[in-house]
Amino acid sequence: MITFLTGILLGILLATAGVLAFDIFGEEVSYTLVPNVVIAISAVIALYIHQSSVKHQKEEREWDIRKDILIQLSATLAHLTEETRKLCENSYADMSQIPEEQHRDIDFSHLKSFSKKLIECLHAYRPLLSTDLISALEAYKVRDREIENSVDIGEYNHAEAYEELITEQENLQLLISNQIKKFANL
Repeated sequence: MITFLTGILLGILLATAGVLAFDIFGEEVSYTLVPNVVIAISAVIALYIHQSSVKHQKEEREWDIRKDILIQLSATLAHLTEETRKLCENSYADMSQIPEEQHRDIDFSHLKSFSKKLIECLHAYRPLLSTDLISALEAYKVRDREIENSVDIGEYNHAEAYEELITEQENLQLLISNQIKKFANL
């Protein structure tokens, strides 16, 4: 805003200097033309301010629409990542033959909650979300199935699969965070 005001003041100073230069060097300047030029410049500035206001209002509406969806998706993914970390730790504990009593408790409701949010985003909220986010969600869903199939055929053990899932979840979380920053104008 300060640069905009500085530009306006500089423009007024240059316009005044131009009028004075014409006057000093003997050119005929009609002083009835000056108010018309000032009015025209003011109209252009008012148009710019109006367009900036309309753009800002549009961005605010887009953020209001997407805010709940993105924040809920981010929160459920954060909970899922934490539970996946616990599963990974428990898998390593099993491989180290640590007793079951020392395993961390897992809340599988976060998996169900994230799966529900993922389906909602891919189907119900699809028109409201960016194509980058939709592509990332679809890629995550495919990668999740690939990792699950790799465990089934023996390519990965459970701990390796959970580590791979954590990486995928962190990448998706980063993308969602960037989308939130973009739409919230942070």
